[in-house]
Amino acid sequence: MDNITSLIKNGNVNIIDIRPFEEYLKGHIPDSVLAPYTSDQWFHELSDFIKHSPKKILIVTDKLQVLPSFKEKLSGIRADSEVVQYSELIKLEAISEASLGEIDVDTLISDQDKWNIIDVREPFEWTTGVIPEAMMISMNDIPNNLPSLDKTKKYAVVCEHGNRSLYAAIYLADRGFKVASVRDGMASYRMKKIPMD
Repeated sequence: MDNITSLIKNGNVNIIDIRPFEEYLKGHIPDSVLAPYTSDQWFHELSDFIKHSPKKILIVTDKLQVLPSFKEKLSGIRADSEVVQYSELIKLEAISEASLGEIDVDTLISDQDKWNIIDVREPFEWTTGVIPEAMMISMNDIPNNLPSLDKTKKYAVVCEHGNRSLYAAIYLADRGFKVASVRDGMASYRMKKIPMD
């Protein structure tokens, strides 16, 4: 495990988290890639990435005993790859963990005073209306705007349907922010006919 810790700390590894989506949101290694394992089709879909990655591959799971043939199949694609159990990995002192939530529009509305809202849609989408007091930072501009955000505050990230906001929320969570993605996004907000700016 010491070797794995140094690989993670030095950024010399691509971490693929194969746990279910809900488990990933509850806690994951920052900058790990979520790719839930559901069938052997997984190996076909990811084999090129695994084979050609210039970095070592670390697969994170929660139930090694449920996947007895996983290591064998993986070693046929990339012999130097490793599979580790998430619960064992986060016990290591040097490994940090990120987490985030998902909330629906009703929760956002009822608890709006608890959240700082970031709208990650593109500028042309903002013309259809924005949530009052929302910060308008398009998804691609999030990295440049990190210095203007406060890690002591809670952020709710919204987009049109909840996909981009999820990626942006993961990015922010991986950098230590308290964050949730708004499920179904502005489409759901508009359906409820809530006033917008």
